[in-house]
Amino acid sequence: MSRTQPAASSDDQRTVLGIRHSPVTGTIPPGACDCHVHIFGPFDRYPLAENRVFMPGLASTDDLLALHAALGVDRAVVVQASPQGTDNHCMTDALATLNAAGHASRGVAVLPPDISRDDLRALHAAGVRGARVNLQSFGQQDPAIVRDALARTAEQVA
Repeated sequence: MSRTQPAASSDDQRTVLGIRHSPVTGTIPPGACDCHVHIFGPFDRYPLAENRVFMPGLASTDDLLALHAALGVDRAVVVQASPQGTDNHCMTDALATLNAAGHASRGVAVLPPDISRDDLRALHAAGVRGARVNLQSFGQQDPAIVRDALARTAEQVA
């Protein structure tokens, strides 16, 4: 089985947390959007954050395009993944590749605390329309930290 072809049965699929997936049946409506995808690698071009809590496998834009072609999906939201930290280049490059291929795509970025207005404008120009605050990925559960991070992010994008 390759990354871009469905497994022969749900027993053959690697899953997160042991969850088993059912085969896709029926048709997906035109204009369907895969609303939360991640792109990983190549890691020599897009290194992962030092403080990541897991090591993802490679998942390229070509893999995503092949999967979406097989499923009949023509839009996507590429979400900055926690192992990538606040370096959004993999996500924004993926947006450029997907949109150039006619695959209407938008992005969700993770913002560094010191992001400039120019960098925010560049993210917007690249197709980013959302900001992600994902503290759980780094073991943060303190409500005060969460509240402060949400307030800071809201101020950054206001």
